[in-house]
Amino acid sequence: MDLGSDQNEGLAVGASPNEAKPQSADPPQRGEAGGDVVAEPRTRRKILDSISSAGAAKATGGATAARSQDFLYGDDGLPR
Repeated sequence: MDLGSDQNEGLAVGASPNEAKPQSADPPQRGEAGGDVVAEPRTRRKILDSISSAGAAKATGGATAARSQDFLYGDDGLPR
């Protein structure tokens, strides 16, 4: 298949790596600010792990989700 220059005319081309580099300086802060973040799989795993550990640190003890509303029902399974 020949991809001559006339066939590629009018195609949108993204930013060059040199132009994109300043944008990729701090992806977590851009993401928190509502910006788009494109991460490599390795970077993505690190971001997801940090989000997971932050959520685990905020979690409180108590009933699990499966038992969180048991107080609404008696031992016979009927509403109190």
